[in-house]
Amino acid sequence: MEDVVDVEFIDVDGFSDSGKEYLFSGRSLGQRNYHNVLERQRRNNIKNGYLQLRDVVPNLVDKKVARIHILRKAIEYIRFLKEDITKKEQQLLDLKVLSPNTN
Repeated sequence: MEDVVDVEFIDVDGFSDSGKEYLFSGRSLGQRNYHNVLERQRRNNIKNGYLQLRDVVPNLVDKKVARIHILRKAIEYIRFLKEDITKKEQQLLDLKVLSPNTN
């Protein structure tokens, strides 16, 4: 059963919306606040992850860009790096074939 709580009697995070009612599905305000803190931490961790990713992708360092742009540029950069590795591996094989045995 859901409890209807009148926020006129509750002050959550210093804000009171007198006269409005919110539905809480059997959770106490303490549990709700704890969940809110965890959710805020999760969002901050995601934000920090995007910032770290932005800072390692060329041409994005210290720029304010949308998260989707960061992801697209990161994918583009990873593909570029994979191609570069493949080319360098092929160059290494070619050099080994051309060079005399040093064994």
